[in-house]
Amino acid sequence: MNSENIFDYSDEFLKEISDNLIRLKISNLSNPKSNEFNNKTKQIVGKSFEETEFKDLIEAQDKDFREKISNKFQETRNERIKLLGEDHAKEIEKKNFSAID
Repeated sequence: MNSENIFDYSDEFLKEISDNLIRLKISNLSNPKSNEFNNKTKQIVGKSFEETEFKDLIEAQDKDFREKISNKFQETRNERIKLLGEDHAKEIEKKNFSAID
């Protein structure tokens, strides 16, 4: 995995995570008392979303759900690039991605 393509790898990984969460959301529709979807989503997005944003996220339709997560991730990435520069931001993202892999 090279640093030049790390943003592509991360974007694809984020898409997979979003898809998995959407599948979990759909399966939880059959058991509305289950908190599994909310808990898993909170675990993944962490403190990136304020409480009201998080509530909007979990109530969003699938397309909006995916878009909200992607937009938040992109905002964070852009802030990191602005602070550190693109090369350093790629290295950090590569380290984070490698830690998961």
